[in-house]
Amino acid sequence: MAAASIDGTTQLWKVSYESLYKLVDPQKQILRCCFSPDGKTIATTSSSFNDSTIKIWEVDGSLLQEYEEQQDLAFSLTFSPDGQKIATGYDNGTILLWSIDGNLLQEFTGPKCTTLSLDFSPDGLQLVSAFADSTVRLWMTDGSLSRELPNNKKRTYGVCFSPDGQTIAIAADDTVCLWSLEDELLQEFVTLGSRIYDVSFSPNGQQIVTAEENGNACLWSLDGALLQTFSNHKGAAYSVSFNPNGQIIATVDYDSVQLWGTNGILLQKFFPGGTSVKFSPDWKHFVCASSDGAINLQSIYELEELVELGCNWLRDYLTYNPDVSDVDRAVCGIPFRDE
Repeated sequence: MAAASIDGTTQLWKVSYESLYKLVDPQKQILRCCFSPDGKTIATTSSSFNDSTIKIWEVDGSLLQEYEEQQDLAFSLTFSPDGQKIATGYDNGTILLWSIDGNLLQEFTGPKCTTLSLDFSPDGLQLVSAFADSTVRLWMTDGSLSRELPNNKKRTYGVCFSPDGQTIAIAADDTVCLWSLEDELLQEFVTLGSRIYDVSFSPNGQQIVTAEENGNACLWSLDGALLQTFSNHKGAAYSVSFNPNGQIIATVDYDSVQLWGTNGILLQKFFPGGTSVKFSPDWKHFVCASSDGAINLQSIYELEELVELGCNWLRDYLTYNPDVSDVDRAVCGIPFRDE
């Protein structure tokens, strides 16, 4: 799981809750980060006072690629579904499409304001973008504008495609709108009166989760019914992400990254927080980026993995200590001692 954080680091977490390492990007504020679809690399966008840099990192912490520096700040980025391209959105309304090896492929010209959110369609042929002036545009990846989506002039912070590519979710002020590709409004529902900073579909496309300015993250059905509220944040919740099986939701505020069950139970909290969070495709890692220029890699283990690790660590103790009961030995599959 990946998270962008305000203390200048990008952290990668694995689900036992240990920090694996930090990727250092000195004198930069990490704005966004994301995993490649195969989970082998991490893309980050970072900025200083007068430039913006896109970097690709191996998950072992080594720098793989650094793209040409831009004078405008990159506030959004996303991998194409095949992992061969990256789209970056800038504060002057420009969107750049790059090959994975750093070659500039296309330039899209949007309105003269910040590109706040980007998402590829699942087939990789289209790109949806949200701009600070409330404009939402759908592009073909050959650089042509497909159309502008209706948005009622509300400020839009988050857009995303559904997993089947047939629906676009738009988070605009305190409202979520679901649009078909034929510009049919499928559903519109208002949150708890708070601005929405991020929106994401569940892997099966049957639910969405929102991150909100009032400190809540909310789980919704597609008909607009509120299913759960996750409300343990300090200040605004800035980003949300489902794990690939749809059972865990990651949220991030400036203080921490939090993992939630879809039943509303807080599973774990990690420090520090930040501004964006993403799971790895195998969901065993997440990455958190922050403004001190480091990227912390963290891990997450499932219960069975924790038991296995604990048993391996205690195996000699359980095997040879005469005071250990056979019941405790059995937990780790160690044969009973002979009487």
